[in-house]
Amino acid sequence: VELVNDLNTVLHDGPITMSQDGNTIFFARDSHSEGSFEKDKKNKVKLGQQGIYKATKVNGKWSNIEALPINSTKYSVGNPSLSQDGNTLYFTSNMPGGLGETDIWKISVQGNNYGTPQNLGAKVNTSARETFPFISDNNTLYFSSNGWTGFGGLDIFKANLKDNSEPINLGQPMNTSKDDFSFSMN
Repeated sequence: VELVNDLNTVLHDGPITMSQDGNTIFFARDSHSEGSFEKDKKNKVKLGQQGIYKATKVNGKWSNIEALPINSTKYSVGNPSLSQDGNTLYFTSNMPGGLGETDIWKISVQGNNYGTPQNLGAKVNTSARETFPFISDNNTLYFSSNGWTGFGGLDIFKANLKDNSEPINLGQPMNTSKDDFSFSMN
């Protein structure tokens, strides 16, 4: 999918998640891309948070870029992953109400209407860092964490969202002593 000319800015854009029909994407972008970086460039200060944006394909081009209402200047939201039916968006945030540094959250999506963010709770989140969610077709959540027992750094785990079992570390060679993240399946 060619996104460069339609969406990319000179700073940080991505990751993305796409609807089943390929006509809607949600993507992360830092707020510097909206101009705050230029305002603070003379002070060499990089202020801002990451946010999630939605774009739709019109005549083969990505347009109608809009910030989601969950974005804030007080915390970051990023790493979106859309469920197969397009009704739930999973994401990472350090918003108030979390359990740790960053947690996995979800919101309902109905067109341009969004539900209230829901933290996935202690079944997934720890007092450390959970990030890079990916929701599979069978509602298995894959995510990275340095709070659950692992091999070092961030490791990739999977959690069955239909039961209360503890997340399972995907083991080696998927996980290493370094940071392992941004898992997805095709």
